[in-house]
Amino acid sequence: MKKYLKIYLCILLIMAVGFITAGCNGKVYFTTGFNNDEMIKVSGEVVPMSLGKLILAVEKSNYASELGDEIWKLEIDGESLWEKLKQTVKIQLSELKTISMLAKEKNILLSVSENEKINNATEEFYNSLSEEEREALGITKEDVRTLYEYFRVSEKLYELTTNGITVEISDEEARVIKVQYCFVKKYYYDENNNEKQLDSEGVEAARNIIEEANEKIKTGTDFSLIAKEYSDDTIYEYEFGRGEMEQNFENAAFSLENGEISDIVESEKGFYIIKCLNSYEELKTEENKVELLKKYKNKAFHDMYEPFMAEQTYEYNDKEYNNIDIDSLVLNNNKLYEIYSQYLEE
Repeated sequence: MKKYLKIYLCILLIMAVGFITAGCNGKVYFTTGFNNDEMIKVSGEVVPMSLGKLILAVEKSNYASELGDEIWKLEIDGESLWEKLKQTVKIQLSELKTISMLAKEKNILLSVSENEKINNATEEFYNSLSEEEREALGITKEDVRTLYEYFRVSEKLYELTTNGITVEISDEEARVIKVQYCFVKKYYYDENNNEKQLDSEGVEAARNIIEEANEKIKTGTDFSLIAKEYSDDTIYEYEFGRGEMEQNFENAAFSLENGEISDIVESEKGFYIIKCLNSYEELKTEENKVELLKKYKNKAFHDMYEPFMAEQTYEYNDKEYNNIDIDSLVLNNNKLYEIYSQYLEE
């Protein structure tokens, strides 16, 4: 429903480690005490610049294959997608290093079998790179192995922390519904794709449009036809669970029975009319229970991890990192994560 939703999701999923953590909460310093090949220091322990370049190159390749090279011209909130991507990678590498340090403190070690699998995965990915790619990224075989080690020990720490968590999730908490809706927005996008609210006259015009649509619905006109004619969204049907939509939309939608149509619902984004197609999607509800359990586990992991993170110091070599140019990153093989999964996921 939101413009560029796919892009935001891509940014959030850059590091496919299997869990989500919050941003860096430790003491942050921006210093010049770095070698050019050093990107981050977490309490003095170095993350090499090559890992940042590698992940950026992988994501650049992924974006190009999914969305085309034009994606890099996009600006979000006045900042290019490339800059947002770089900041996200920096934060997530900081976290990945911190989590691996915590795993070491808790004496979480790799088994002989895991080390062998990581060696094999490292060999396959590194050998797939050309000399030109290795030189452009400054990457070594040991760098790739280090990143794969980060992945695995972080997963083991997560598993150790969360495997014993069991939560009874009710049908109502996990309930997924299916609706049709007609949406008239109260905002627009400026020339930089920044979202701006309509002025009072624009909001009143939007209100008049939704009221006209509502009158036609009341006369018996097919809801989907009204949505197609009046809605500012190109999507007219939607399945969702609690916590996924604006609160007013969610409250109205979850109060409807099958076939019922809401009155006009106003939210921060605009005006809605909602028709309930199915007030209980049984299969999707069961799937949502699994996702909710993951959220509870993520919270438990974060509650354990955050105090350790807060004790660390973070230094960033932004002088070198911010100067990384998108065109300088050469990578034809973007299967960094796929190769890891092939060898390490059971």
